[in-house]
Amino acid sequence: MKNSKHAQIFFRIERLIVHGDLSEARILLQALRKKRVVRKDLVTLANLSRRAHLPENSVAILHHLVRPSAHTPMHATDAEKAEYAAALNALGATGEAEQLLAQVNMKQYPNALLFRAYTHIWQWDWEGAIPFLRQYIGHTKINQEMRLWGTLSLAQCLMHSDLDLPGAQKLFEEICRQITIEQLLRNNALLGLMQAQILGKKWPLVRPTIQAIEQNITQDCDPYFERVFEQWKCLYDLFFAQESGKGLREAQGRLRKVRMKFKESKSFENVRSCDFYEAVCFKNEKLLTQLYFGTNFPAFRARILAALGGEDKLPANYQWSFFTSPQKGSVIVDLQSGRNSIGQAWLKEGQIPQRLLLVLGSDFYRPKRVFELHELLFPKEFYHPTSSPNRIHQALRRLRHWLAQNHIPLMIKEETGFYSLERTEACVIRLERNVAGTPLKNKLKQQLSILKGHFKTRLLSAVELPAVLGVSHRSSIRILNELRDHGIIERLDQGPQTQYRLLEAAVLAALGA
Repeated sequence: MKNSKHAQIFFRIERLIVHGDLSEARILLQALRKKRVVRKDLVTLANLSRRAHLPENSVAILHHLVRPSAHTPMHATDAEKAEYAAALNALGATGEAEQLLAQVNMKQYPNALLFRAYTHIWQWDWEGAIPFLRQYIGHTKINQEMRLWGTLSLAQCLMHSDLDLPGAQKLFEEICRQITIEQLLRNNALLGLMQAQILGKKWPLVRPTIQAIEQNITQDCDPYFERVFEQWKCLYDLFFAQESGKGLREAQGRLRKVRMKFKESKSFENVRSCDFYEAVCFKNEKLLTQLYFGTNFPAFRARILAALGGEDKLPANYQWSFFTSPQKGSVIVDLQSGRNSIGQAWLKEGQIPQRLLLVLGSDFYRPKRVFELHELLFPKEFYHPTSSPNRIHQALRRLRHWLAQNHIPLMIKEETGFYSLERTEACVIRLERNVAGTPLKNKLKQQLSILKGHFKTRLLSAVELPAVLGVSHRSSIRILNELRDHGIIERLDQGPQTQYRLLEAAVLAALGA
C-alpha cells in the first residue's frame, strides 16, 4: 500500500474505518471505484470496501481475478482469493467462501485463518472458530495490532460458546491494559469484558465497566457499536432485575425497543440475539421454540435445545404467524410443499419454486440477499455478478406467479436488496421439525454415529475411514463429501494429507442428541 499512487487515500479510508466514520469512508470508496486501480491495489480496495460494509463492491472488484472466464485465464493470488471469500461470507455465501479459503496457503496469507473463523462466527458456531483464531494469534507474519484483534475475537468465542468464561474475561482485561491501542479496539474489549461480567453474574464489576465505555464513546462513534452497548446494558438490567425482583418488566421493555432499532437498521442477527437472551432470562419455552424453528444454524439450535432441556420439548411441527398472535381462520401454508388450507395447489419437490419457498420461510429473522439465495438454491455453482442475480430474479418471478395464481396470502417482499416472505392477510406457515436442516438418510446417520464414537474430538482423514466404517476408499470420499454438504464436517486442508473436523454442534443436531 505504501508504494501505491492511492496510498494516501487508502490510509485516510483506513483511519475513517478504524474510528467508526463509515459514511465518509463509503463516499471515498465509491469515488475511488470510478478511477483506474492497478491489480496490486485491488485487494486493498476490496478489503476496505468489505470493512466499510460494502462487501458487494468487494465481490465486483475481485470476481474477474478469482473466477476468470475460460477466454481470459488468470491465476488469483492467495490474498485475492481470501478477500473475495471474506466478502462472500459477509453476504451469506458461506459455502463458496469456505471452499475458496481451503485453497489458500495459510502460512503465506494468515488473514485467511481469520476469515475461516469468521465463516463459523457468522453461523453462531463460536466453538468452531476457536482453532483458527488460535492459529492466527500464534502466526509470525501478523503485527501486534492484528494479534490483539485476533485475541479479541478469540475471547468473544470463548465467552459465547460457554467454553471458558473466566479465560475470556482475562483476555479482555489484557487487551484493555494495553496503552497504545486504537480506541475502537479498546471500546470493543471493554464491551466484551462487560458481556463476560454479565454472563458470569459479576454484578459489582459491571457498572464500572459501563461507565468506562460511556466515557470513551465519542460523537462520531459507530452507531452499531452504540446499539450493541445499549442491548447489553438492557440485558444487565434484565438479569439483575430477575435476581432482585425489581424493574423486570421495565428492563424487558427497554430491550424490546433496542430490538426494534436493530430490526430497523437490518442488524438481523442482533434481533435474534435479543430474543434468545430474553427467552433464557424468562425461561420462555414458547420464544425458544420460535427461535429453534426460525433458525438454520446447527450450533445455535444446539444452544436453544440446551436452554429448552432437550429435543423432547419441541413439537413435531410449528406454525409461524409472522411474529404476531395467530388469528382464527388463518390460511395454513405448508412450507415444505406449498399445500394449503384454501385449495389443492402444491409445489413439486425439488423444483426451484418449492426450494425457494423453503429457503425464504425457514429463517424467521434474517431476510436473504441474492448472494445467499443463489448459494442455497444452487449449492454446487459459483456466484457470478451478472448471471446469478438474473437466475434468482427469474426464480422469484416464478414463485410470485404461483402464489398469486393460487391466491396464497403470501408475498415476497424486497427491501434494499433483502428478500423475505410476508403475509397479505391472516396466514400461518407450518414447518416440520426437520425442515430447517435436511435430515440425514438413515445409513449416513449410522455412519456419522460411528465416526463420532471413534474419533470424538480427533481429526479424521479419508485414509482412516475405510477401516472404521468397513467401506471402500471411494465410498469414504463420498461419505465425507455428503457430510460436508450437510455442514457436519469441515475440511482443514487440501491434498493427500487432507484432514477433517467433526463440528460438534452440527453432529449433535444431526443425530438428535
